[in-house]
Amino acid sequence: MALVHVVFGYAVSLAPSITFYWGIVILAVGSLDIVLNNNAHDRAAKWAAYYVCMEVLLRMTGGNVFWEAGKYG
Repeated sequence: MALVHVVFGYAVSLAPSITFYWGIVILAVGSLDIVLNNNAHDRAAKWAAYYVCMEVLLRMTGGNVFWEAGKYG
C-alpha cells in the first residue's frame, strides 16, 4: 500500500489536478468498504481519518471537491 502512495505522490508532483479524482475515488471506495463490511473493526473511523488527511492534500493542490468536503464525507 505504501508503494501506491509513493506512486501517487510522484504523479501529483507532475499533475496536481489528479487529486480531485483521487478524492472522489477515496470517498467511493471508503463508503463501499464500510457498507460491505458492516463497519467491522471501526472501518468508518479509519476511512474518515484518511479522508481528512486527503482533504489537506486536496486543498494544497487546488483539487478540492467542494468546501468542507471532509466534514460531509
